[in-house]
Amino acid sequence: KDEELTIFRRRKIGFVFQNYNLVPVLNVYENIVLPIELDGKEPDKAHVDKIVHTLGLDHKMNNLPNNLSGGQQQRVAIARALAAKPAIILADEPTGNLDSKTS
Repeated sequence: KDEELTIFRRRKIGFVFQNYNLVPVLNVYENIVLPIELDGKEPDKAHVDKIVHTLGLDHKMNNLPNNLSGGQQQRVAIARALAAKPAIILADEPTGNLDSKTS
C-alpha cells in the first residue's frame, strides 16, 4: 500500500537531493529532525549533535535555509538523511556544492 511504502521509505532510506529540498520556513535543526518527527519519534539528540558537529553546522542551527550558502544547505540535507539512522542513503551528487576537504 502507498502508506506502508511511505513509512518504509521514511524509516529505512535517507535521501540527499541535488537541490536540497529544505523547508524554507524551518530552521536548520527543524529541517534535520523533520523526517524523524513526521514518524512520531523523538530525535536522538546525541546522534544529531554529533552529525551537526561533524558537518560544521554547530553555529547555524537557528538559521533558515535562505541564510545559508549552497554548501551549508547541502550539509543540512546530508545531516537530515543521516539523522534518522537509515539502512541506506540514496544521494544525487551529495558533495557537488562542498569544498574538497568536506567532500
